[in-house]
Amino acid sequence: MRKGLIILGIFIFLVSSVSAANYYVRDGATGDGSDWANAFDSLPSTLTRGDTYYIADGSYDGYGFNDPAQGNEYIIIKKATESDHGTSTGWQSTYGDGQALFTGTWSISTDNWIIDGSVDNGFKIQLPQAGGYIDTHHIRPDGDNILLKNLEIHGPGVYMCHVGRGIQPTADNFTCDNCNIHDFSSVGIRFTGTASNAVVKNSRLWDIRNLGNSACSAERPDNNQVHFEHVAAFGVDSLEFYNNLVGMTYVSDLVGAYGIAMGSTSGNLRFYNNVFFNIRNPIYLNSDGHSSVTEFVVYGNTFVGYRKALMNGGTTHPFLLDDHRNNIYCNLPSYFSLGEIRNGPSDGSYNLYCYDNPSYISGYQGASNSQVLGSNEHPFVDYLSDWRLSGETDTGSSMPSPYNTDPDGNIRGQDGV
Repeated sequence: MRKGLIILGIFIFLVSSVSAANYYVRDGATGDGSDWANAFDSLPSTLTRGDTYYIADGSYDGYGFNDPAQGNEYIIIKKATESDHGTSTGWQSTYGDGQALFTGTWSISTDNWIIDGSVDNGFKIQLPQAGGYIDTHHIRPDGDNILLKNLEIHGPGVYMCHVGRGIQPTADNFTCDNCNIHDFSSVGIRFTGTASNAVVKNSRLWDIRNLGNSACSAERPDNNQVHFEHVAAFGVDSLEFYNNLVGMTYVSDLVGAYGIAMGSTSGNLRFYNNVFFNIRNPIYLNSDGHSSVTEFVVYGNTFVGYRKALMNGGTTHPFLLDDHRNNIYCNLPSYFSLGEIRNGPSDGSYNLYCYDNPSYISGYQGASNSQVLGSNEHPFVDYLSDWRLSGETDTGSSMPSPYNTDPDGNIRGQDGV
C-alpha cells in the first residue's frame, strides 16, 4: 500500500510538471504563442495556471489579470532576456535587450501571480499624457499572494496636481521587489483596505510630491486635500520595508515631502537598511489609532536631509528606546538650511549623528552609545548622491538576522567599514 502511494505521488508530480507550459509574446507577432517565431502579439485574454508567459521588448496595452485561482498554482509573467527566454526556436537577442513597455494600467483581481521584469526596469508602465486632472492607478493588485519584481513605474509628473498612484494593493501577502517608482504627484505605493503582510524591498521611490492644496484646489473636482507620500499605509497589518531608496532630487534646500505615512496600522512594522534623502518627514505615524501595533523597529537606516526623521502624530505607540538603533541621522546646514531642518531623535541607541542644529547637539551626545561627528563632517562617499560609508564608524549594536546585513548583503562590521 505504501509503495502504491509513493508511485501515485510521483505520477501526480510528473503530470503537474509536464502540464506546465511556456508561451511567448512579441510585439507585432501573429502566432499561437508556441515559440518566438509564432509568438502572440499580446498576452491572450485567458491565461493558464501553472504556465509561464515570456514577453519580448516592445510596446503593449494594459492588462487585466483575472484568471481564477486554482489551489496554490501561480501564473508567471516574465520579461524575456538573453539568459532566460524559454525556447530558442525563433529567438533573437534583440527581443531581450530592452524594455517591455505597457501603456495601460494593470489590474490584478485574483490570487497567486508573479510578474517579473527579470532585470532592472525590465517591465515599464507609463500611461500616455492627456493633460489635465489625473486620478488613476498604474497597478491595482486586489488578489492575495502577488509578487511584482523588476518594474519601472513612471508617473505623469512630479510637482503637479493629479492624484495618480503607482501601485495600490488592497489584499494580503503583497511584495514589491526592485520596483523603480518615480515622478508622481500623489503616492508611489498606497496600501488600503485590510492589506496584511506587505513587503517592499530593494526598491527606489523617487520624486513624489505635488504643488500643495492651495495651488491645486482649482484642478480637483472634489476640492479635497490630497496627500503626497512615497508610501502610504493605512489599515495595514504588518509591513516590512527594507533595502529601499526613498528621496527627492536635491536643488537647493529641503523638499516638503513625506516618506512613509501610516495610519490605523497593526502587527509588525519593520524598517531597516533604507536610505531617506531630502524628505521632510521620512517615517510618520499620524494620529489614527495604533494600539494594535505589536512591534515597531527602525534599524540601520540612513536619514539625510529631513525636518523630523521619526515623527509621531499623537499616537499611542511612541518610538521606544530600542526601537531605533544603528541609524545615521545626518543634516548638514551647508546643504539644508537651519530654518528647514530640525533634529534626529535622541531616545534611541547606537545611532550616529551629524552636527546639525546646535540646539540639539547635547541631546545627541547624551543618547545611549551615540557617535556625534564634528561640524560639516559626514560619513558618506558623497553627501548628495552616494550614501555608502567612506570609512569606519563606531561599533553599533549587535543585531540578529536580517538586521545584521547591509543592503549589499555584507555582514555589518566585517567589511572594514
